[in-house]
Amino acid sequence: MKNTQTKIFLVFSILLFLSGVFFYFHKDKSLDFFNEVGKTEIDKSFIFKYNKAEDYALNHLYKIDSVVANSNLTLSSKVKIYDYKKYFYEVIIKDYQTAHRYADSAFVLVRDQDPKKHKDDFAMAYLGKGDVYYSQNKFNEAFYFYYKARQFGLKYFDNCIKSDYSYRIGMIYYKQGFFEDARLNFSQALIEIGNCEDSFDNYYRKQEILSNIGLCYFHLKNYDSAGSYYDKALQYVQSNSSKYTNKKKSNEEAKGVIYGNIGNVYQEKGKLALAKEAYTKNVNINMRATYDIANAQLSYISLAELLLSEKKMDSAFVALNKIKSSFDKVSTKKGEVEWNRVMWQYYVQGGNRVEAYKYLESFHNKKEQWLATDIADNQIDLADQYALFEDQRNAENLKAENSLKNLYLFITIFIAIVATAFLVFIWISWRTSKKNVSKLNKLMGTILTQNGELEFAFMSLSESTSAKEKLIKLVAHDLRAPLACMSMVTTLIEEEENETERSTLMTLMKDSCNTALGLVDETLKSSSDPTSYELKRNIGINSFIIECIPLLEILGLKKQIRVLTDLPENEILVNLDSGRFKRVINNLVVNAIKFSLPGSKIKISVTQENNVVIIAIKDQGVGIASDQLVSLFDGSDTFKRIGTSGEPSYGLGLSFCKHVVTEHNGHIRVNSLEGKGSTFYIQLPTAE
Repeated sequence: MKNTQTKIFLVFSILLFLSGVFFYFHKDKSLDFFNEVGKTEIDKSFIFKYNKAEDYALNHLYKIDSVVANSNLTLSSKVKIYDYKKYFYEVIIKDYQTAHRYADSAFVLVRDQDPKKHKDDFAMAYLGKGDVYYSQNKFNEAFYFYYKARQFGLKYFDNCIKSDYSYRIGMIYYKQGFFEDARLNFSQALIEIGNCEDSFDNYYRKQEILSNIGLCYFHLKNYDSAGSYYDKALQYVQSNSSKYTNKKKSNEEAKGVIYGNIGNVYQEKGKLALAKEAYTKNVNINMRATYDIANAQLSYISLAELLLSEKKMDSAFVALNKIKSSFDKVSTKKGEVEWNRVMWQYYVQGGNRVEAYKYLESFHNKKEQWLATDIADNQIDLADQYALFEDQRNAENLKAENSLKNLYLFITIFIAIVATAFLVFIWISWRTSKKNVSKLNKLMGTILTQNGELEFAFMSLSESTSAKEKLIKLVAHDLRAPLACMSMVTTLIEEEENETERSTLMTLMKDSCNTALGLVDETLKSSSDPTSYELKRNIGINSFIIECIPLLEILGLKKQIRVLTDLPENEILVNLDSGRFKRVINNLVVNAIKFSLPGSKIKISVTQENNVVIIAIKDQGVGIASDQLVSLFDGSDTFKRIGTSGEPSYGLGLSFCKHVVTEHNGHIRVNSLEGKGSTFYIQLPTAE
C-alpha cells in the first residue's frame, strides 16, 4: 500500500513540475533590466569618435572613467560608454578581442529591454558588434549583425538610424570592390540622413557619405560624377564647419582628405596643375602631427610622381625624403608600397639601375605583403546572404509557432495519458507485484547477455569509425596542396596582363583541379570498394617528376622558395600508380616548403643504382631532432610541428608516404640534422 501511495505522489509531482515549467516560459518577460528612475544621463557631447591620436584618445578614455566613477548611470549612458571603448580598441588600438568584449557588454545590457524605449541603444549594440567584425574583414559576421539591426529597425528605427545600416552595407560592398552596389547603398544612406537633427555626428557622417559616393564613381571611372560629389562634400564641410568650432581639427582633416580625392580626379583627367594644387592642400593640412598623416602621405606620393613626370628630379627627391621621414610617425602598407614604386621610377629616370632594382624589388615584396594581409578575401554576395537570412528567419518563426502548438497538444495528450495510466495502474498494481520479482530476474539475465553483445558491437563500431576518421583527415590533408595552389594561381591570374602567361596559369589551375578531383574519386572508390585501386603502369620517372613541378613551384612562391630538379639524361621506367605516388611527392615537397626559411631552395634529384631508382628531396630547412626520427613515419599524433611561417601540421602525410612506397615494393628513409635541413630518400625497383 505504501508503495502505491509513493507512486501516486510521484505522478502528481511530475504533473506539478511540468505545469510550472509551462507557465514560466510563457510569462511576460518585457520588464526593464534597470529601473532608470533617479539615474544620471551622461552629456552626449562628451562621447566623440573622430580624433585618431592614440594618446589623446586614451586620455579622453581616462577622463570618461573619472567622470562616471561612482555615478548611477542610465542604461543609455552605459551603452554609449561601452560603444566608445569598443571604438577606441577597434579603430585606434586595433585590439579586436577587447573591442568585442565591450561590444558584447553593450549587447548584454539591452537584450532584455523594451525595444520601443531603447531603440537607439539596440541600434548602437547591433551595429557596434558588426563594426568590429567589419574592421577584421569578417564580412559574413558583420553582415549578420547589420542584418539583425535592419530587421529590428523595420519596426522601431527612424530613418536616421536606418542610414547607419545603409552606410555600413555600402562599406562592405566598397571593401569588396562592388562599387556600383556600394554607390546605391551610400545614396540610400544620404537620403535617410537628410532630415536628421543637427549634430556633429550627423554632419560628419553626411560629408563622409558624399565623399564615398565620389570614390565609387572614381573607381567606376566616371570622373565627372566623382568630381561633382567631391565638390559637394567640400562645399558641405565649408558651409557647416562654423557650427562646430570645437571640432576644428576634424573639419580640417575632412577637407584635406577631400582635396586629395579631388587631386586624383584631376590627375586622371590630365589636369596636372590643378592636381598638384589639390594634393598640396591635403599635404599642408594632414601632414601635421595628430592629423590624418596616412592619407596625406598618399597625396604627397602622387605629388612626387607628378614632379617626376615634369622632370623636376630634385623637388621630387625632396618630397620623397619627407614622406620617408613621416613613416617614422605613421606608416601604412599601402603608403610604403606606393613610396617604393615612385622611388623606383625616380632612379629609373635618373639612370641608376642598381638603386632602381633595389626599390623595384622592395615594391614587389611590400605589395605582396599588403595583398596578403590588407586585401579581404572573404567576398560574399550580400543579396544571396540577405535571402538566406530571410529564409532562416521565416523558418524560425514557423518553427516557433509549430513548437508552441505542439507544446499545447503534448500537454493535453500527456495529461490524458497520465490520468488514464494512473487509474489503470491502481487496478493492476496489486495483481502483478508477486510476478515482478521473477520477471525482473529473467530481465536481468537478458540485459547481461545483451550488454555483452552491445559492448562487442560498440568495439567494432569504434574501430570502423576510427578508420573512416583517419581516411577523412588524410584526404583533407592532401587536398590542401592543390587547393592552396588554386588560390595562389587565382591571385596571379588577376595580376597577370600577358595573355600567354594567363593561359599557362589557367592550365595550371585546371591541373590542380584535376588533382583534387582525382583525390576525391580515389577516396570514393576506396570507400565503396576497399579492394579497388588504379592499376600500376610503366612510367618514365623524368616525365613524372616534371609533371609534379608546376604545382610545387606555385606553392613555394609565397615563401620565395625555389624548387629545383636534377634528372638523369636518359628516361628510367618505373612501375607506378601515378595518382597515389604524386601525392607522395607533393607531401614530401610541401613539408620541405613548410619547414624551410623564405628564400631557400629545395632540390629533387633522381639517380639509378643497378636496378633501383633513388629519388632524393633535399631542403635547407630547420631539420629534425634525432629523437624524433624513430617515430617519424608511424602516423602518431605526437609528431606535429609549426612551420617556419606559422603553418599548421597534422602528422598524417609521412605515414601515408611510407604506406604508398611500401605498396610499390620500395623503401623510404630520411637523413636530417637539426638546423641543417633534411633529405628524404625513396628507393623503387625499375620496371622489368
